[in-house]
Amino acid sequence: MKVYGDESGKHLGADTLSICALLIKGKAHKLLDKRWRIEAAKTPQIPLPFHMSDCVAGTKSFAHLACDVDVRESMQRRMIRQMKGLDIEGSACVIKRAELEKYGERILVSENKTYGTWLHAFPLLILRLLLKTGDDPLDLVFDRNDKEIREKAHEMFDRILTFKDRLPAVNRLKGLSFVPKDDIVGLQAADIVVN
Repeated sequence: MKVYGDESGKHLGADTLSICALLIKGKAHKLLDKRWRIEAAKTPQIPLPFHMSDCVAGTKSFAHLACDVDVRESMQRRMIRQMKGLDIEGSACVIKRAELEKYGERILVSENKTYGTWLHAFPLLILRLLLKTGDDPLDLVFDRNDKEIREKAHEMFDRILTFKDRLPAVNRLKGLSFVPKDDIVGLQAADIVVN
């Protein structure tokens, strides 16, 4: 089963970092892709690939709507409705940056607080997925991040895989990849949910 993940709040000004994953089962992926493209083509057209933060702020491909909050909010609701009735489960982890700064150094040291927060949330999200999803194998796909996060996430993922003997559910983890959300509707949907 593909699991599409994204995060919000990586910038140091954010009070929290949220990381979420959508488990899109069976034929739901193809249905979501089809619905997504059909809805985006309706009037007023929604720019694809859909980036929630750009839609909220009225920037980049939504800059022509910068002064029209109602239309942008309507677009968000339209895209959210495309997930309704599909076999999709969500899971999330939210970390308060202030709490992490109090206790984080004892858990995981990182030179960069943004990366450290993301890397604290990442294994917690994986654990939630393993506990929540039954017996299906999980192939994790996240939005492309900067190189340092990708490298550290792969190191952490490999460390998690070493627990297969003590935590048999770890055997269900099949892979971790980082790809541009522009190419995958599941990642765009995760972007909406996490924001």
